[in-house]
Amino acid sequence: MDSGIDRNMASKKRSKGTNSFSLSEHFGKIILACIAAGSFAIAFGSEKISQWFSPLSTNSTCLNQFYREVPPALNKESLKKDSYPLCFNGFNVLYSGISKTPLWSAEHLDAERLSVKIKREDNFHEETRVPQKHRALLSDYRGSGYDRGHMAPNGDMPNKESQSDSFSLSNMVPQAPKNNQEVWRKLEEATRAIVTKQKQ
Repeated sequence: MDSGIDRNMASKKRSKGTNSFSLSEHFGKIILACIAAGSFAIAFGSEKISQWFSPLSTNSTCLNQFYREVPPALNKESLKKDSYPLCFNGFNVLYSGISKTPLWSAEHLDAERLSVKIKREDNFHEETRVPQKHRALLSDYRGSGYDRGHMAPNGDMPNKESQSDSFSLSNMVPQAPKNNQEVWRKLEEATRAIVTKQKQ
C-alpha cells in the first residue's frame, strides 16, 4: 500500500518536473517572439511617423528639436485631419486646422540656449504656410478676452529669428489672462531655472 503511494508520488513529481522543464525551454522562445513583435511594431511605427512628418524629417535642424529626433506620435488618427507639421527656427509645432491651435510644440532646451538673453519684441502674426481656411487670424483674438499664449515660449528663444517665429499664431492657444500671465509664466520660468541649474 505504502509502496504504491510512493510510486504515484514519484510519478507526479516526474510529471511536474517535465512540465517545468518544458515551460523553461519555451520561455526563451516566448521572450524572443515578444522582442521580435515589439521590434516590428517599433519599426512600423517609426516608418509611419517619418512618412507623416516628412516635411520635418528631411531637415536635421527640425529633427534636433525632438527627443532622440523622433516626433511625438498621435494616438488618434482623427487628430491628423487638417493638421500641419511646421518647422521653425528653434522649435516645431503640429498645428491643427480644426482647433486652430498647436496639438503640440517641441523644442530642445539647454543651458547654452538659455544663456542668450534677448529683449522681447512682440510680433504676433498669422502663419502663411497654413491655408487661409485653417489659419488662426489676428482678428480671432480681438475682443475675445483671451491672451495669445505661447506654447514654445518666447523666453526660450536664442535669437531674433526664433523669437519672431515664436509669435506665429500657429504657436498660440487662447488663454485666460490670469493663467497666461501668472500660472503659465511661472511654469515657463521654473522650467528654464531647472534647465539652467542642471545645465542640461
